[in-house]
Amino acid sequence: MEEANLKLKPLRDKNIEILSKLQRLNLEFQNLEDEEKRVKTDKDRLSKSQKTLTNDIDREKNIILEAKSNEKRLDEEKNVLINTEKKYYDLEKQTENDLQISTEELKKEQDKLEKVSKELIVSSNLDKDLDLLKNSLSYLEKSQQYMADGNIGDATNFIDKTRNNLKTIILNFENQISKNALEDFNELNNKIKIAQEKYANAFSKNQSIKSDSIKRQERIKNIDTEIQNWKNLKFNSEKMSRELDERINKVKIDLENIDKLPEQIAIKKGQLMQNTTDTESKKQELSEGLVTAEEEYQEINKELKIVENKMMSARESKARSGATLEGLENRKKDLINTLKIDLNIDENYLLDASDIKNLTDLPNVVEQEDKLDAKKNERDKLGAVNLRADEETEQYKVTIKKMEKDREDLVSAISKLRTSINELNQKGRERLLEAFEKVNKKFNDVYTKLFNGGTAKLEFVESDDPLEAGLEMLVSPPGKRLQSITLLSGGEQALTALSLVFAVFLTSPSPICVLDEVDAPLDDANVTRFCSLLEELTKITETKFIIITHHALTMSKMDRLYGVTMPEKGVSQLVSVDLQKAEDLVA
Repeated sequence: MEEANLKLKPLRDKNIEILSKLQRLNLEFQNLEDEEKRVKTDKDRLSKSQKTLTNDIDREKNIILEAKSNEKRLDEEKNVLINTEKKYYDLEKQTENDLQISTEELKKEQDKLEKVSKELIVSSNLDKDLDLLKNSLSYLEKSQQYMADGNIGDATNFIDKTRNNLKTIILNFENQISKNALEDFNELNNKIKIAQEKYANAFSKNQSIKSDSIKRQERIKNIDTEIQNWKNLKFNSEKMSRELDERINKVKIDLENIDKLPEQIAIKKGQLMQNTTDTESKKQELSEGLVTAEEEYQEINKELKIVENKMMSARESKARSGATLEGLENRKKDLINTLKIDLNIDENYLLDASDIKNLTDLPNVVEQEDKLDAKKNERDKLGAVNLRADEETEQYKVTIKKMEKDREDLVSAISKLRTSINELNQKGRERLLEAFEKVNKKFNDVYTKLFNGGTAKLEFVESDDPLEAGLEMLVSPPGKRLQSITLLSGGEQALTALSLVFAVFLTSPSPICVLDEVDAPLDDANVTRFCSLLEELTKITETKFIIITHHALTMSKMDRLYGVTMPEKGVSQLVSVDLQKAEDLVA
Protein backbone atom coordinates (compact mmCIF):
# COMPACT_ATOMS: atom_id res chain seq x y z
CA MET A 1 0.00 0.00 0.00
CA GLU A 2 2.79 2.44 0.94
CA GLU A 3 4.72 1.54 -2.22
CA ALA A 4 1.65 2.27 -4.40
CA ASN A 5 1.05 5.54 -2.54
CA LEU A 6 4.70 6.64 -3.05
CA LYS A 7 4.42 5.86 -6.75
CA LEU A 8 1.05 7.67 -7.13
CA LYS A 9 1.91 10.92 -5.27
CA PRO A 10 4.54 12.27 -7.76
CA LEU A 11 2.17 11.52 -10.64
CA ARG A 12 -0.66 13.44 -8.94
CA ASP A 13 1.60 16.40 -8.18
CA LYS A 14 2.80 16.47 -11.78
CA ASN A 15 -0.80 16.26 -13.04
CA ILE A 16 -1.84 19.18 -10.80
CA GLU A 17 1.11 21.20 -12.04
CA ILE A 18 0.18 20.54 -15.69
CA LEU A 19 -3.50 21.40 -15.07
CA SER A 20 -2.44 24.63 -13.37
CA LYS A 21 -0.23 25.49 -16.34
CA LEU A 22 -3.05 24.73 -18.78
CA GLN A 23 -5.43 26.91 -16.79
CA ARG A 24 -2.89 29.72 -16.77
CA LEU A 25 -2.35 29.40 -20.55
CA ASN A 26 -6.11 29.42 -21.20
CA LEU A 27 -6.46 32.49 -19.02
CA GLU A 28 -3.67 34.26 -20.90
CA PHE A 29 -5.25 33.26 -24.21
CA GLN A 30 -8.62 34.64 -23.03
CA ASN A 31 -6.91 37.86 -21.95
CA LEU A 32 -5.33 38.17 -25.40
CA GLU A 33 -8.73 37.72 -27.07
CA ASP A 34 -10.22 40.36 -24.75
CA GLU A 35 -7.32 42.66 -25.53
CA GLU A 36 -7.86 42.04 -29.25
CA LYS A 37 -11.55 43.02 -28.91
CA ARG A 38 -10.58 46.06 -26.90
CA VAL A 39 -8.03 47.08 -29.54
CA LYS A 40 -10.68 46.76 -32.23
CA THR A 41 -13.11 48.87 -30.18
CA ASP A 42 -10.43 51.49 -29.50
CA LYS A 43 -9.53 51.58 -33.17
CA ASP A 44 -13.15 52.16 -34.19
CA ARG A 45 -13.51 54.83 -31.55
CA LEU A 46 -10.31 56.59 -32.63
CA SER A 47 -11.36 56.37 -36.29
CA LYS A 48 -14.67 58.02 -35.49
CA SER A 49 -12.88 60.61 -33.39
CA GLN A 50 -10.43 61.27 -36.23
CA LYS A 51 -13.31 61.71 -38.68
CA THR A 52 -15.07 64.09 -36.30
CA LEU A 53 -11.88 66.08 -35.73
CA THR A 54 -11.25 66.26 -39.49
CA ASN A 55 -14.73 67.65 -40.02
CA ASP A 56 -14.18 70.15 -37.22
CA ILE A 57 -10.84 71.24 -38.72
CA ASP A 58 -12.45 71.69 -42.14
CA ARG A 59 -15.21 73.70 -40.54
CA GLU A 60 -12.70 75.94 -38.71
CA LYS A 61 -10.68 76.38 -41.93
CA ASN A 62 -13.83 77.41 -43.77
CA ILE A 63 -14.57 79.88 -40.99
CA ILE A 64 -11.02 81.29 -41.24
CA LEU A 65 -11.29 81.61 -45.04
CA GLU A 66 -14.68 83.23 -44.72
CA ALA A 67 -13.34 85.63 -42.06
CA LYS A 68 -10.37 86.59 -44.27
CA SER A 69 -12.63 87.04 -47.29
CA ASN A 70 -15.10 89.19 -45.37
CA GLU A 71 -12.27 91.17 -43.76
CA LYS A 72 -10.78 91.88 -47.18
CA ARG A 73 -14.20 92.77 -48.61
CA LEU A 74 -14.92 95.13 -45.73
CA ASP A 75 -11.48 96.77 -46.06
CA GLU A 76 -12.14 97.37 -49.74
CA GLU A 77 -15.59 98.76 -48.98
CA LYS A 78 -14.10 101.01 -46.28
CA ASN A 79 -11.43 102.34 -48.67
CA VAL A 80 -14.10 103.04 -51.30
CA LEU A 81 -16.19 104.91 -48.75
CA ILE A 82 -13.19 106.93 -47.54
CA ASN A 83 -12.25 107.86 -51.12
CA THR A 84 -15.87 108.77 -51.84
CA GLU A 85 -15.95 110.87 -48.69
CA LYS A 86 -12.83 112.74 -49.82
CA LYS A 87 -14.34 113.36 -53.26
CA TYR A 88 -17.65 114.54 -51.87
CA TYR A 89 -15.98 116.85 -49.33
CA ASP A 90 -15.08 119.35 -52.06
CA LEU A 91 -18.51 118.92 -53.61
CA GLU A 92 -20.13 119.67 -50.26
CA LYS A 93 -18.12 122.87 -49.96
CA GLN A 94 -19.16 123.82 -53.51
CA THR A 95 -22.85 123.19 -52.74
CA GLU A 96 -22.60 125.33 -49.60
CA ASN A 97 -21.11 128.15 -51.66
CA ASP A 98 -23.85 127.75 -54.29
CA LEU A 99 -26.48 127.80 -51.54
CA GLN A 100 -25.01 131.00 -50.12
CA ILE A 101 -24.90 132.64 -53.57
CA SER A 102 -28.51 131.61 -54.32
CA THR A 103 -29.62 133.02 -50.96
CA GLU A 104 -27.91 136.33 -51.66
CA GLU A 105 -29.39 136.52 -55.16
CA LEU A 106 -32.88 135.77 -53.88
CA LYS A 107 -32.53 138.36 -51.13
CA LYS A 108 -31.30 140.94 -53.68
CA GLU A 109 -34.26 140.31 -55.98
CA GLN A 110 -36.63 140.50 -53.02
CA ASP A 111 -35.16 143.91 -52.11
CA LYS A 112 -35.70 145.08 -55.68
CA LEU A 113 -39.27 143.80 -55.57
CA GLU A 114 -39.82 145.64 -52.34
CA LYS A 115 -38.46 148.86 -53.93
CA VAL A 116 -40.66 148.52 -57.04
CA SER A 117 -43.64 147.78 -54.83
CA LYS A 118 -43.02 150.97 -52.89
CA GLU A 119 -42.77 152.97 -56.17
CA LEU A 120 -46.03 151.43 -57.36
CA ILE A 121 -47.66 152.28 -54.07
CA VAL A 122 -46.53 155.88 -54.45
CA SER A 123 -47.82 156.05 -58.06
CA SER A 124 -51.19 154.45 -57.18
CA ASN A 125 -54.02 156.00 -55.23
CA LEU A 126 -56.14 152.88 -54.97
CA ASP A 127 -56.69 151.62 -51.40
CA LYS A 128 -57.31 148.07 -52.56
CA ASP A 129 -54.03 147.90 -54.50
CA LEU A 130 -52.25 149.43 -51.55
CA ASP A 131 -53.55 146.64 -49.28
CA LEU A 132 -52.41 144.01 -51.79
CA LEU A 133 -48.96 145.55 -51.93
CA LYS A 134 -48.76 145.66 -48.14
CA ASN A 135 -49.76 142.01 -47.97
CA SER A 136 -47.20 141.18 -50.66
CA LEU A 137 -44.54 142.99 -48.66
CA SER A 138 -45.54 141.04 -45.54
CA TYR A 139 -45.41 137.80 -47.53
CA LEU A 140 -41.91 138.63 -48.78
CA GLU A 141 -40.68 139.29 -45.24
CA LYS A 142 -42.12 136.00 -44.01
CA SER A 143 -40.67 134.07 -46.97
CA GLN A 144 -37.27 135.69 -46.28
CA GLN A 145 -37.50 134.56 -42.65
CA TYR A 146 -38.52 131.01 -43.64
CA MET A 147 -35.64 130.79 -46.13
CA ALA A 148 -33.23 131.89 -43.42
CA ASP A 149 -34.60 129.06 -41.25
CA GLY A 150 -34.32 126.59 -44.15
CA ASN A 151 -38.09 126.02 -44.44
CA ILE A 152 -38.31 126.05 -48.25
CA GLY A 153 -41.93 124.82 -48.50
CA ASP A 154 -43.48 127.66 -46.45
CA ALA A 155 -41.21 130.27 -48.12
CA THR A 156 -42.36 129.01 -51.52
CA ASN A 157 -46.04 129.29 -50.51
CA PHE A 158 -45.64 132.95 -49.43
CA ILE A 159 -43.70 133.79 -52.60
CA ASP A 160 -46.53 132.26 -54.67
CA LYS A 161 -49.04 134.38 -52.79
CA THR A 162 -46.86 137.47 -53.41
CA ARG A 163 -46.69 136.59 -57.12
CA ASN A 164 -50.48 136.26 -57.30
CA ASN A 165 -50.93 139.62 -55.58
CA LEU A 166 -48.49 141.24 -57.99
CA LYS A 167 -50.37 139.78 -60.96
CA THR A 168 -53.57 141.33 -59.59
CA ILE A 169 -51.85 144.68 -59.08
CA ILE A 170 -50.43 144.52 -62.60
CA LEU A 171 -53.91 144.02 -64.04
CA ASN A 172 -55.21 146.97 -62.01
CA PHE A 173 -52.33 149.27 -62.91
CA GLU A 174 -52.10 148.54 -66.63
CA ASN A 175 -53.91 151.79 -67.44
CA GLN A 176 -52.08 153.79 -64.77
CA ILE A 177 -48.38 152.91 -65.14
CA SER A 178 -46.06 152.92 -68.04
CA LYS A 179 -45.29 149.91 -70.15
CA ASN A 180 -41.61 149.95 -69.12
CA ALA A 181 -42.48 149.82 -65.42
CA LEU A 182 -44.77 146.87 -66.05
CA GLU A 183 -42.09 145.03 -67.99
CA ASP A 184 -39.57 145.72 -65.19
CA PHE A 185 -42.02 144.45 -62.68
CA ASN A 186 -42.71 141.25 -64.66
CA GLU A 187 -39.01 140.73 -65.28
CA LEU A 188 -38.31 141.17 -61.57
CA ASN A 189 -41.05 138.66 -60.75
CA ASN A 190 -39.51 136.10 -63.14
CA LYS A 191 -36.04 136.65 -61.64
CA ILE A 192 -37.42 136.04 -58.16
CA LYS A 193 -38.97 132.79 -59.40
CA ILE A 194 -35.66 131.71 -60.98
CA ALA A 195 -33.72 132.67 -57.83
CA GLN A 196 -36.20 130.70 -55.76
CA GLU A 197 -35.70 127.57 -57.90
CA LYS A 198 -31.91 127.96 -57.74
CA TYR A 199 -32.09 128.32 -53.96
CA ALA A 200 -34.33 125.24 -53.63
CA ASN A 201 -32.04 123.14 -55.86
CA ALA A 202 -28.91 124.28 -54.03
CA PHE A 203 -30.47 123.63 -50.61
CA SER A 204 -31.76 120.15 -51.63
CA LYS A 205 -28.39 119.19 -53.11
CA ASN A 206 -26.55 120.41 -50.01
CA GLN A 207 -28.86 118.44 -47.65
CA SER A 208 -28.59 115.31 -49.81
CA ILE A 209 -24.78 115.45 -49.76
CA LYS A 210 -24.75 115.95 -45.96
CA SER A 211 -27.14 113.02 -45.47
CA ASP A 212 -25.01 110.77 -47.70
CA SER A 213 -21.89 111.83 -45.78
CA ILE A 214 -23.50 110.94 -42.43
CA LYS A 215 -24.55 107.53 -43.78
CA ARG A 216 -21.01 106.89 -45.07
CA GLN A 217 -19.53 107.79 -41.67
CA GLU A 218 -21.94 105.44 -39.91
CA ARG A 219 -21.16 102.68 -42.41
CA ILE A 220 -17.40 103.18 -41.85
CA LYS A 221 -17.94 102.77 -38.09
CA ASN A 222 -20.05 99.64 -38.66
CA ILE A 223 -17.39 98.28 -41.00
CA ASP A 224 -14.72 98.78 -38.31
CA THR A 225 -16.90 96.88 -35.83
CA GLU A 226 -17.56 94.07 -38.32
CA ILE A 227 -13.84 93.84 -39.20
CA GLN A 228 -12.97 93.54 -35.50
CA ASN A 229 -15.65 90.84 -35.03
CA TRP A 230 -14.31 88.88 -38.00
CA LYS A 231 -10.76 89.24 -36.64
CA ASN A 232 -11.91 87.88 -33.27
CA LEU A 233 -13.71 85.01 -34.99
CA LYS A 234 -10.62 84.26 -37.10
CA PHE A 235 -8.40 84.35 -34.00
CA ASN A 236 -10.69 81.95 -32.10
CA SER A 237 -10.97 79.67 -35.14
CA GLU A 238 -7.18 79.61 -35.60
CA LYS A 239 -6.76 78.79 -31.92
CA MET A 240 -9.38 76.05 -32.14
CA SER A 241 -7.80 74.77 -35.35
CA ARG A 242 -4.41 74.46 -33.66
CA GLU A 243 -5.96 72.58 -30.76
CA LEU A 244 -7.79 70.27 -33.17
CA ASP A 245 -4.54 69.66 -35.11
CA GLU A 246 -2.81 68.63 -31.87
CA ARG A 247 -5.68 66.33 -30.97
CA ILE A 248 -5.84 64.72 -34.42
CA ASN A 249 -2.04 64.20 -34.40
CA LYS A 250 -2.38 62.47 -31.04
CA VAL A 251 -5.22 60.33 -32.45
CA LYS A 252 -3.07 59.39 -35.47
CA ILE A 253 -0.21 58.34 -33.18
CA ASP A 254 -2.62 56.25 -31.12
CA LEU A 255 -3.98 54.65 -34.32
CA GLU A 256 -0.45 53.81 -35.49
CA ASN A 257 0.30 52.19 -32.13
CA ILE A 258 -3.01 50.29 -32.21
CA ASP A 259 -2.32 49.07 -35.77
CA LYS A 260 0.86 47.38 -34.46
CA LEU A 261 -0.94 45.62 -31.60
CA PRO A 262 -2.83 42.95 -33.66
CA GLU A 263 0.44 41.56 -35.02
CA GLN A 264 1.96 41.41 -31.53
CA ILE A 265 -1.19 39.79 -30.16
CA ALA A 266 -1.18 37.22 -32.99
CA ILE A 267 2.45 36.30 -32.18
CA LYS A 268 1.62 35.88 -28.49
CA LYS A 269 -1.47 33.80 -29.35
CA GLY A 270 0.66 31.55 -31.56
CA GLN A 271 3.18 31.02 -28.79
CA LEU A 272 0.41 30.30 -26.27
CA MET A 273 -1.26 27.82 -28.64
CA GLN A 274 2.07 26.01 -29.13
CA ASN A 275 2.66 25.91 -25.36
CA THR A 276 -0.88 24.68 -24.84
CA THR A 277 -0.43 21.90 -27.41
CA ASP A 278 2.83 20.76 -25.82
CA THR A 279 1.30 20.85 -22.36
CA GLU A 280 -1.75 18.87 -23.57
CA SER A 281 0.59 16.18 -24.97
CA LYS A 282 2.45 15.93 -21.66
CA LYS A 283 -0.85 15.82 -19.80
CA GLN A 284 -2.09 12.99 -22.02
CA GLU A 285 1.07 10.94 -21.41
CA LEU A 286 0.93 11.60 -17.68
CA SER A 287 -2.78 10.80 -17.53
CA GLU A 288 -2.21 7.30 -18.90
CA GLY A 289 0.41 6.51 -16.23
CA LEU A 290 -1.73 8.15 -13.55
CA VAL A 291 -4.79 6.08 -14.56
CA THR A 292 -2.77 2.86 -14.30
CA ALA A 293 -1.37 3.81 -10.90
CA GLU A 294 -4.81 4.90 -9.70
CA GLU A 295 -6.31 1.55 -10.72
CA GLU A 296 -3.62 -0.35 -8.81
CA TYR A 297 -4.05 1.87 -5.79
CA GLN A 298 -7.85 1.45 -5.89
CA GLU A 299 -7.57 -2.34 -6.01
CA ILE A 300 -5.24 -2.40 -2.99
CA ASN A 301 -7.40 0.12 -1.17
CA LYS A 302 -10.54 -1.93 -1.93
CA GLU A 303 -9.04 -5.09 -0.45
CA LEU A 304 -7.87 -3.16 2.62
CA LYS A 305 -11.34 -1.71 3.16
CA ILE A 306 -12.92 -5.21 2.99
CA VAL A 307 -10.61 -6.43 5.76
CA GLU A 308 -11.22 -3.34 7.87
CA ASN A 309 -15.00 -3.72 7.47
CA LYS A 310 -14.87 -7.31 8.69
CA MET A 311 -12.83 -6.33 11.74
CA MET A 312 -15.14 -3.41 12.46
CA SER A 313 -18.23 -5.64 12.20
CA ALA A 314 -16.75 -8.13 14.69
CA ARG A 315 -15.91 -5.36 17.19
CA GLU A 316 -19.37 -3.84 16.84
CA SER A 317 -21.07 -7.20 17.43
CA LYS A 318 -19.07 -7.75 20.58
CA ALA A 319 -19.76 -4.30 21.92
CA ARG A 320 -23.46 -4.54 21.03
CA SER A 321 -23.88 -7.90 22.85
CA GLY A 322 -22.16 -6.57 25.99
CA ALA A 323 -24.29 -3.41 25.99
CA THR A 324 -27.48 -5.43 25.53
CA LEU A 325 -26.62 -7.72 28.44
CA GLU A 326 -25.79 -4.78 30.70
CA GLY A 327 -29.05 -3.06 29.73
CA LEU A 328 -31.12 -6.10 30.54
CA GLU A 329 -29.51 -6.41 33.98
CA ASN A 330 -30.23 -2.76 34.73
CA ARG A 331 -33.81 -3.08 33.48
CA LYS A 332 -34.33 -6.05 35.76
CA LYS A 333 -33.10 -4.13 38.76
CA ASP A 334 -35.34 -1.16 37.91
CA LEU A 335 -38.41 -3.37 37.60
CA ILE A 336 -37.75 -5.08 40.91
CA ASN A 337 -37.36 -1.72 42.67
CA THR A 338 -40.56 -0.43 41.06
CA LEU A 339 -42.48 -3.48 42.31
CA LYS A 340 -41.23 -2.99 45.82
CA ILE A 341 -41.94 0.74 45.89
CA ASP A 342 -45.19 1.08 43.95
CA LEU A 343 -46.88 -2.29 44.54
CA ASN A 344 -45.05 -3.55 47.64
CA ILE A 345 -44.51 -6.96 46.03
CA ASP A 346 -41.47 -9.02 46.73
CA GLU A 347 -39.54 -10.59 43.86
CA ASN A 348 -40.15 -14.10 45.20
CA TYR A 349 -44.00 -13.60 45.25
CA LEU A 350 -44.30 -11.92 41.88
CA LEU A 351 -46.05 -14.82 40.10
CA ASP A 352 -48.65 -15.13 42.81
CA ALA A 353 -49.64 -11.47 42.50
CA SER A 354 -49.83 -11.51 38.71
CA ASP A 355 -52.22 -13.13 36.23
CA ILE A 356 -49.42 -15.35 34.86
CA LYS A 357 -50.15 -19.02 35.34
CA ASN A 358 -46.78 -20.56 34.46
CA LEU A 359 -43.30 -19.41 33.37
CA THR A 360 -43.49 -21.14 30.02
CA ASP A 361 -46.31 -18.88 28.67
CA LEU A 362 -45.06 -15.32 29.37
CA PRO A 363 -47.08 -12.31 28.03
CA ASN A 364 -45.68 -9.58 25.78
CA VAL A 365 -43.72 -6.83 27.61
CA VAL A 366 -45.22 -4.05 25.54
CA GLU A 367 -48.76 -5.15 26.27
CA GLN A 368 -48.05 -5.20 30.00
CA GLU A 369 -46.54 -1.69 29.89
CA ASP A 370 -49.56 -0.40 27.93
CA LYS A 371 -51.92 -1.79 30.57
CA LEU A 372 -49.89 -0.10 33.31
CA ASP A 373 -49.92 3.26 31.50
CA ALA A 374 -53.70 3.03 30.94
CA LYS A 375 -54.27 2.54 34.68
CA LYS A 376 -52.07 5.55 35.50
CA ASN A 377 -53.94 7.72 33.01
CA GLU A 378 -57.32 6.80 34.49
CA ARG A 379 -56.04 7.92 37.88
CA ASP A 380 -54.57 11.17 36.54
CA LYS A 381 -57.81 12.08 34.72
CA LEU A 382 -59.58 12.50 38.00
CA GLY A 383 -57.30 15.47 38.81
CA ALA A 384 -57.55 17.89 41.73
CA VAL A 385 -60.65 19.95 42.83
CA ASN A 386 -60.55 23.68 41.79
CA LEU A 387 -62.20 25.78 44.58
CA ARG A 388 -61.86 29.13 42.67
CA ALA A 389 -63.67 28.05 39.48
CA ASP A 390 -66.57 30.62 39.90
CA GLU A 391 -64.24 33.57 40.43
CA GLU A 392 -62.08 32.62 37.49
CA THR A 393 -65.25 32.27 35.33
CA GLU A 394 -66.31 35.87 36.15
CA GLN A 395 -62.83 37.15 35.42
CA TYR A 396 -62.82 35.36 32.09
CA LYS A 397 -66.24 36.89 31.16
CA VAL A 398 -64.98 40.44 31.87
CA THR A 399 -61.86 39.76 29.85
CA ILE A 400 -63.93 38.40 26.94
CA LYS A 401 -66.20 41.50 26.92
CA LYS A 402 -63.19 43.81 26.89
CA MET A 403 -61.62 41.82 24.06
CA GLU A 404 -64.88 41.99 22.04
CA LYS A 405 -65.01 45.79 22.51
CA ASP A 406 -61.37 46.08 21.45
CA ARG A 407 -62.14 43.91 18.45
CA GLU A 408 -64.98 46.26 17.39
CA ASP A 409 -62.63 49.28 17.72
CA LEU A 410 -60.00 47.48 15.65
CA VAL A 411 -62.52 46.56 12.94
CA SER A 412 -63.71 50.20 12.77
CA ALA A 413 -60.12 51.49 12.61
CA ILE A 414 -59.27 48.97 9.89
CA SER A 415 -62.28 50.11 7.86
CA LYS A 416 -61.27 53.79 8.20
CA LEU A 417 -57.68 52.98 7.32
CA ARG A 418 -58.75 51.07 4.22
CA THR A 419 -60.97 54.01 3.14
CA SER A 420 -58.08 56.45 3.66
CA ILE A 421 -55.68 54.16 1.82
CA ASN A 422 -58.10 53.90 -1.12
CA GLU A 423 -58.44 57.70 -1.25
CA LEU A 424 -54.66 58.16 -1.08
CA ASN A 425 -54.18 55.55 -3.78
CA GLN A 426 -56.73 57.29 -6.02
CA LYS A 427 -55.11 60.70 -5.55
CA GLY A 428 -51.70 59.14 -5.98
CA ARG A 429 -52.76 57.54 -9.28
CA GLU A 430 -54.15 60.86 -10.57
CA ARG A 431 -51.04 62.83 -9.62
CA LEU A 432 -48.74 60.08 -10.89
CA LEU A 433 -50.52 59.96 -14.25
CA GLU A 434 -50.44 63.76 -14.52
CA ALA A 435 -46.72 63.85 -13.73
CA PHE A 436 -46.14 60.90 -16.08
CA GLU A 437 -47.75 62.75 -18.99
CA LYS A 438 -45.64 65.87 -18.36
CA VAL A 439 -42.39 63.92 -17.96
CA ASN A 440 -43.17 61.77 -21.02
CA LYS A 441 -43.69 64.86 -23.18
CA LYS A 442 -40.53 66.57 -21.88
CA PHE A 443 -38.63 63.29 -22.28
CA ASN A 444 -39.51 63.13 -25.98
CA ASP A 445 -38.59 66.83 -26.49
CA VAL A 446 -35.21 66.56 -24.73
CA TYR A 447 -34.41 63.26 -26.45
CA THR A 448 -35.17 64.78 -29.88
CA LYS A 449 -32.84 67.72 -29.15
CA LEU A 450 -30.00 65.50 -27.91
CA PHE A 451 -30.20 63.03 -30.84
CA ASN A 452 -31.19 65.58 -33.51
CA GLY A 453 -34.29 63.52 -34.23
CA GLY A 454 -35.83 60.22 -33.23
CA THR A 455 -38.58 59.58 -30.70
CA ALA A 456 -38.76 58.48 -27.07
CA LYS A 457 -41.55 57.55 -24.71
CA LEU A 458 -42.25 55.99 -21.30
CA GLU A 459 -44.65 53.10 -20.70
CA PHE A 460 -46.05 51.35 -17.63
CA VAL A 461 -45.31 47.61 -17.57
CA GLU A 462 -46.14 44.51 -15.49
CA SER A 463 -49.39 45.96 -14.07
CA ASP A 464 -52.42 48.04 -15.02
CA ASP A 465 -52.22 49.93 -11.72
CA PRO A 466 -49.73 52.86 -12.06
CA LEU A 467 -48.79 52.58 -8.36
CA GLU A 468 -47.66 48.96 -8.78
CA ALA A 469 -46.43 49.08 -12.39
CA GLY A 470 -42.84 49.28 -13.53
CA LEU A 471 -41.49 51.87 -15.97
CA GLU A 472 -40.00 51.02 -19.37
CA MET A 473 -38.16 53.47 -21.65
CA LEU A 474 -38.75 52.87 -25.37
CA VAL A 475 -36.56 54.98 -27.65
CA SER A 476 -35.97 55.22 -31.36
CA PRO A 477 -32.70 56.96 -32.34
CA PRO A 478 -32.58 58.47 -35.85
CA GLY A 479 -32.50 55.67 -38.40
CA LYS A 480 -33.38 52.90 -35.89
CA ARG A 481 -36.60 51.18 -34.92
CA LEU A 482 -38.34 51.59 -31.57
CA GLN A 483 -36.61 49.42 -28.93
CA SER A 484 -35.79 49.11 -25.23
CA ILE A 485 -32.92 51.11 -23.73
CA THR A 486 -31.08 47.89 -22.85
CA LEU A 487 -30.48 47.25 -26.58
CA LEU A 488 -28.68 50.58 -27.15
CA SER A 489 -24.97 51.29 -27.01
CA GLY A 490 -23.31 52.72 -23.90
CA GLY A 491 -23.27 56.30 -25.20
CA GLU A 492 -26.89 56.10 -26.35
CA GLN A 493 -27.93 54.69 -22.99
CA ALA A 494 -26.14 57.55 -21.20
CA LEU A 495 -27.79 60.19 -23.42
CA THR A 496 -31.20 58.55 -22.96
CA ALA A 497 -30.75 58.52 -19.18
CA LEU A 498 -29.74 62.20 -19.30
CA SER A 499 -32.85 62.93 -21.35
CA LEU A 500 -35.04 61.39 -18.65
CA VAL A 501 -33.17 63.24 -15.86
CA PHE A 502 -33.55 66.60 -17.64
CA ALA A 503 -37.21 65.83 -18.45
CA VAL A 504 -37.97 65.30 -14.75
CA PHE A 505 -35.89 68.37 -13.94
CA LEU A 506 -37.79 70.57 -16.42
CA THR A 507 -41.10 69.33 -15.00
CA SER A 508 -40.06 70.32 -11.47
CA PRO A 509 -36.93 72.54 -11.61
CA SER A 510 -34.72 73.32 -8.63
CA PRO A 511 -32.38 76.26 -7.89
CA ILE A 512 -29.23 74.13 -8.11
CA CYS A 513 -28.45 71.01 -10.18
CA VAL A 514 -25.27 68.94 -9.55
CA LEU A 515 -24.11 66.60 -12.36
CA ASP A 516 -21.24 64.26 -11.43
CA GLU A 517 -19.26 62.79 -14.36
CA VAL A 518 -22.36 62.43 -16.56
CA ASP A 519 -20.25 63.03 -19.70
CA ALA A 520 -17.76 60.23 -18.93
CA PRO A 521 -19.31 57.61 -21.29
CA LEU A 522 -19.91 60.15 -24.11
CA ASP A 523 -17.74 60.88 -27.15
CA ASP A 524 -16.90 64.41 -28.32
CA ALA A 525 -19.93 64.78 -30.60
CA ASN A 526 -22.35 63.72 -27.87
CA VAL A 527 -20.56 65.94 -25.33
CA THR A 528 -21.16 68.88 -27.69
CA ARG A 529 -24.89 68.03 -27.83
CA PHE A 530 -24.97 67.72 -24.05
CA CYS A 531 -23.34 71.17 -23.62
CA SER A 532 -25.75 72.74 -26.12
CA LEU A 533 -28.69 71.34 -24.15
CA LEU A 534 -27.23 72.78 -20.93
CA GLU A 535 -26.98 76.22 -22.58
CA GLU A 536 -30.66 76.04 -23.56
CA LEU A 537 -31.63 74.98 -20.03
CA THR A 538 -29.77 77.94 -18.50
CA LYS A 539 -31.70 80.27 -20.81
CA ILE A 540 -35.18 78.91 -20.07
CA THR A 541 -34.62 78.27 -16.33
CA GLU A 542 -32.95 80.11 -13.47
CA THR A 543 -31.04 77.04 -12.30
CA LYS A 544 -27.33 77.09 -11.52
CA PHE A 545 -25.63 73.96 -12.90
CA ILE A 546 -22.62 72.55 -11.05
CA ILE A 547 -20.83 69.98 -13.23
CA ILE A 548 -18.04 67.70 -12.00
CA THR A 549 -16.09 66.63 -15.09
CA HIS A 550 -12.68 65.74 -16.51
CA HIS A 551 -13.68 66.38 -20.14
CA ALA A 552 -11.90 69.36 -21.74
CA LEU A 553 -14.74 70.07 -24.18
CA THR A 554 -17.26 70.32 -21.34
CA MET A 555 -14.92 72.64 -19.42
CA SER A 556 -14.59 74.95 -22.47
CA LYS A 557 -18.37 75.46 -22.58
CA MET A 558 -18.71 76.50 -18.93
CA ASP A 559 -19.02 80.09 -17.62
CA ARG A 560 -16.71 79.53 -14.66
CA LEU A 561 -14.20 76.79 -13.73
CA TYR A 562 -13.17 75.65 -10.24
CA GLY A 563 -10.21 73.36 -9.65
CA VAL A 564 -8.28 72.01 -6.67
CA THR A 565 -4.49 72.07 -6.84
CA MET A 566 -1.79 70.95 -4.40
CA PRO A 567 1.20 73.35 -4.76
CA GLU A 568 2.69 71.84 -1.59
CA LYS A 569 2.34 68.37 -0.20
CA GLY A 570 -0.69 68.18 2.06
CA VAL A 571 -1.87 71.72 1.17
CA SER A 572 -4.87 72.02 -1.19
CA GLN A 573 -5.78 75.26 -2.95
CA LEU A 574 -9.01 76.20 -4.74
CA VAL A 575 -8.56 77.98 -8.09
CA SER A 576 -11.36 79.59 -10.14
CA VAL A 577 -11.44 81.06 -13.67
CA ASP A 578 -14.21 83.23 -15.18
CA LEU A 579 -14.21 82.20 -18.85
CA GLN A 580 -16.51 85.06 -19.97
CA LYS A 581 -14.15 87.69 -18.55
CA ALA A 582 -11.21 85.80 -20.05
CA GLU A 583 -12.86 85.91 -23.50
CA ASP A 584 -13.51 89.64 -23.10
CA LEU A 585 -9.86 90.23 -22.21
CA VAL A 586 -8.68 88.19 -25.20
CA ALA A 587 -11.09 90.06 -27.49
